[in-house]
Parts: sequence; structure tokens; C-alpha cells
Amino acid sequence: MYVKVLTFELSEADRTDGGFTAFIERFAHRNLPPLREFGLLDGYVVRASHETIMTVNFYEDEDGAHNAFATITGTPEYAKSMRLKLLEHQEGEAYDLPLMGGERDPL
Repeated sequence: MYVKVLTFELSEADRTDGGFTAFIERFAHRNLPPLREFGLLDGYVVRASHETIMTVNFYEDEDGAHNAFATITGTPEYAKSMRLKLLEHQEGEAYDLPLMGGERDPL
């Protein structure tokens, strides 16, 4: 499993309560279908601050994470269409701690 973490600055319009709710809906509808094609397993949006979000996406493999960034989420066109400014991009192999710790059913 491979994880891609992106940090974005939100537009002024998307920082308000109503604006952020609309943004999340737009974000989910825009991203889920194409990212699934790259092996997206799961994804989260973290409201890191009033101005920023982090996206944490889990992929089947490294190639999927890289290609999703190179063709979708890391492009200037994507940022402009979503009214975002990319601040940071990180990727790496992920380890399931409950599974590695011997838990069979962590929930």
C-alpha cells in the first residue's frame, strides 16, 4: 500500500463554513472517479487549519500514487479548477499498524 499526502491552501471563498461544505462535495465528485482508475483505495480530507487542507490518499501501489499526482492532482489545471494552491506533496509506503501489531479485527 502506498500513500500520497498533499497540502493545499484553500481559496477565500472555500474557507467559510458554507463554502467549505460545498468545496468538499465538489472535491469528492471531481476526484473519486478518476483517482479510482489509478488504484485509489481510500482517501481523507483533513482541515489542517482555516486556510489549509491535507488530502491523505491510499493507493494499491506506488505507480498509481505517482501517476495520479502527475496527471490529475499535481497539475496546475487541477489546482486552478478546484481553486487550490498546492503547498506540499509527499508520498511513501504505508504500513498498517494494527495489522502489524497482531490485531486481526482492529474495530
